[in-house]
Amino acid sequence: VKEEFTKIPYRISEDVQNVLITMGGSDKLNITGKFCQCLLKCLPENIHFTLICGRFNPHLQELTELQKMNSRVQVLVDVPDMWNKLAMADVAISAGGTTMYELCAMGIPTVCCYYVENQRRVAEGFASRVQLCNLGDFSKEPDIVLSGLSEAVSELVENRELREELSKRMKSIVDGHGAERIAKWLLETAKCDIG
Repeated sequence: VKEEFTKIPYRISEDVQNVLITMGGSDKLNITGKFCQCLLKCLPENIHFTLICGRFNPHLQELTELQKMNSRVQVLVDVPDMWNKLAMADVAISAGGTTMYELCAMGIPTVCCYYVENQRRVAEGFASRVQLCNLGDFSKEPDIVLSGLSEAVSELVENRELREELSKRMKSIVDGHGAERIAKWLLETAKCDIG
């Protein structure tokens, strides 16, 4: 995890005003758009949505249209300062990729899912370690994932204590010093081998 993700201050707000959705660079299944449309219907009018995607997202035009049609939606493409955008989120929804580590380092209450096999272990691992909600495999069970999404996000929106507890658990497993510990271990191992 880059240093920026551990240095930027983040606090749990009293009320949820911004939900961030990020499903990785390409998002062939348009999970970002489907999640946003689902949540626009079930969350209060005062909640806004930040959708982060890559320029190669095949559904970028659809997402841009959604933004034009709804003032509650903001689409950001190829974000260079991801830590700043994450810091503005009160709740995040993410695919089970490297962003999960960044969200944990910052302590942003998160709901996750996956849609390819290499994301499954990350999503299941975080769900097991910090008891965050893993909605499951969108590629195989989109209806189940979408119905679970409304419930999981609504629960976080309505319960500040739940967001606070989840944030603490997330921060407890990713502190941003992993690279230093690995380097130290390698140096110590090298000394043992030489000695």
